[in-house]
Amino acid sequence: MLCDTEKLKKIGFFDEDFFLFWEDIFLMRKINLSKLKMIEVFNAYAIHFGGESSIKNYKVNFIRNLNFKYGEFLFDFKTKKFRNLKMIRQIIQNIIYLFLNLLFFNKEKLLNNLSNILGIVKFILFYLKK
Repeated sequence: MLCDTEKLKKIGFFDEDFFLFWEDIFLMRKINLSKLKMIEVFNAYAIHFGGESSIKNYKVNFIRNLNFKYGEFLFDFKTKKFRNLKMIRQIIQNIIYLFLNLLFFNKEKLLNNLSNILGIVKFILFYLKK
């Protein structure tokens, strides 16, 4: 991403409330809502080895999933699309799946459900502070 930092200062850079995920989407949304324009260059390319910069293990996946879920709800909140019903439904759904995955000894999915629940809890704590 290349940008004119003086113009970006006017609308604000990346939102520091986000961690790792969703901050680029939120920034692009701010640019689209401003009078600034984005240009897409079609003849440029980059090689991105997604996830290659971090070790693949349960701990890394847990932290990644937790912060992705937190960012999802934070994005909805900051764009005025947050719905309590979605949050409640996802908590209940992940609790049910957590117990089913515990019953079937599926460690990876169990940790994914737990990280989703904790990501929602992290958002709730953020929301209560605001």
